[in-house]
Amino acid sequence: MNQEEKKQMELLEQAVDLLQGEVDAKDALINEQKKMIQAQEQHISKLSGLLNQILKP
Repeated sequence: MNQEEKKQMELLEQAVDLLQGEVDAKDALINEQKKMIQAQEQHISKLSGLLNQILKP
């Protein structure tokens, strides 16, 4: 492998590492968003229960 090919391989490896970091960060963000959605669903469920109690005849 000549010098130019080695340089290209190094750059490709750096690009792959950066992309993997981006994927990992997005995975973490998605997991946090899922937790937030679950918390909102629980909150909505509690509010619905309270509203149903208020509206009972």
